[in-house]
Amino acid sequence: MKADEAYEAIKAIIIRTDPREPYAFSESYFSETLHMSRTPVRAALQRLQFEDLITIIPHQGIVVRDVSYEEARQLFDFRRLVENYLVQRSVNLLNELDFERLQFMIEQQKEIAARLDFDAFLKADEEFHLFIYHRYDNPGMKQVVVRYKDKMYRSRYKSVSIPGRVELSIAQHQSMLDLLHAKRADETIRLLEEHLSRHERMMLSGTDRPAVDL
Repeated sequence: MKADEAYEAIKAIIIRTDPREPYAFSESYFSETLHMSRTPVRAALQRLQFEDLITIIPHQGIVVRDVSYEEARQLFDFRRLVENYLVQRSVNLLNELDFERLQFMIEQQKEIAARLDFDAFLKADEEFHLFIYHRYDNPGMKQVVVRYKDKMYRSRYKSVSIPGRVELSIAQHQSMLDLLHAKRADETIRLLEEHLSRHERMMLSGTDRPAVDL
């Protein structure tokens, strides 16, 4: 559907922008840029506003929403609960072909890291996590992971662009895969907790923090 195409294309544009910059986004801008009529563009924008990625201001334009410090903390808490549950449900569902695919994904991540393509790495990181859960049939919970990654894209990009951070993520992905392969769910969850906590500390340092840490 055209509306779905418009949604994916517009989302790809807005999550990569800095909301502090004066981008002139409007319905007509996206219609012209994507060579689409305004109907699917309007539907896509309404969906993105419902997901809190943008704010549509009548007669003025479209504002890309930034993530506040408190909202980022809440997103991390929610993601942590969801992914811990998904690991527990998925660990006994993965087969040898799945593990081979996950290992291939890690090798791809290494190639991406070597060419410093941080955007491609973030996509590969998302695919890796989602593939771990692909045999557990709960699309709603997996969508939580996707929405988190979309809303935190700018902070995630800033984080992985710091020297050594991509390599550390890849090393943790490898450890996670080894534990999953050994069916050691509890240890996998502990490692995932470390993985998420490290990302949380790095990403929250780039949001608008309160005057006193809580």
